[in-house]
Amino acid sequence: MKKFILKSLVFSMIFFCTWAIVFWFTKARQTTNPTATDDGAWMYVTNGNTLTAAKRNNLVNRSAFRAYLNSAQTISYNTNTKVYMNTEEFDTNNEFDTTTYRFTPKRAGKYFLTAQCSFSSVWDTYWWSAAIFKNWSVYTRGTWSPNWAATSNTSLVSTLVDANGTSDYFEAYCRTNKSPSVSLWVWGSSTYFAGFRVE
Repeated sequence: MKKFILKSLVFSMIFFCTWAIVFWFTKARQTTNPTATDDGAWMYVTNGNTLTAAKRNNLVNRSAFRAYLNSAQTISYNTNTKVYMNTEEFDTNNEFDTTTYRFTPKRAGKYFLTAQCSFSSVWDTYWWSAAIFKNWSVYTRGTWSPNWAATSNTSLVSTLVDANGTSDYFEAYCRTNKSPSVSLWVWGSSTYFAGFRVE
């Protein structure tokens, strides 16, 4: 009788442990819907029969935008002038404002930003430059591009930048020493501001 009870207890323990392991493994394989507040958490995702772990912040929809100048604008002599990027091509996380021409990331992280200004009728020996501003100050400026012929040309600037996800904002600026002013080319392929979240 005692042997029977002992065997029963051993069998029950084995059954319970096996069930617990299966339950835990099944639970771990479940995929949840990540949200923007899940930065520090880990989740398990399945790909066929392969079980892998990934940071939830890598699965959340990354922010990406591209906006461009779609109306006439002139750049005053030797003045940093914000470019009126008033038309969006796309803005996946609703972070670019076409009234303030400002990109304000909603999540903290590193971002790649690029801006281009295309000038028309910039004559010999004049220069021009595009820049990305962070919180009203120059963060990165493109090359000071001189023009040695009476043609149009462009200035391009790209950078990686850290954003706090709350108050940091970014804008595209242009500057030239042509007096009294110079016009920007009005096309999405000519004068634009774009970027996306890296991590």
